[in-house]
Amino acid sequence: MSSQSVKMPMPLTPDEVKRGIAKRMTESFIQTLEKCGPLNAGVATSFTAEWTIRYCLSDYGLETTGQISGSSGEPVEDGEILEGKIEAMPPDQFRAETEQPIPPPQPTNPKPKEEHIYRANKVGRTKKTS
Repeated sequence: MSSQSVKMPMPLTPDEVKRGIAKRMTESFIQTLEKCGPLNAGVATSFTAEWTIRYCLSDYGLETTGQISGSSGEPVEDGEILEGKIEAMPPDQFRAETEQPIPPPQPTNPKPKEEHIYRANKVGRTKKTS
């Protein structure tokens, strides 16, 4: 009786999640900033930027949620709010869309190793027994 193994994509590592979020945010920021009139109007003596990332990590149904916030620069005035969302998708699709390397899939049901016992016979040769 032979057992078949099913190949599953490797789960996303914390670094892959971080890099993927950063890539998606960068792309979104650039598109929005290109259209933002005040930022294209000229120079500024100071600026401010604030961001919040809400995340939900799912490990086969076990979810971990959280939020990361940050800021930069000095307050100037209220401006455009950039919003975006990364929809749930298979790990390899996320890697491909965020231009990250795709590791080979891992077997979920590996074939058991065949182990053989060798014993010495009377003449000093070894004989295979199952």
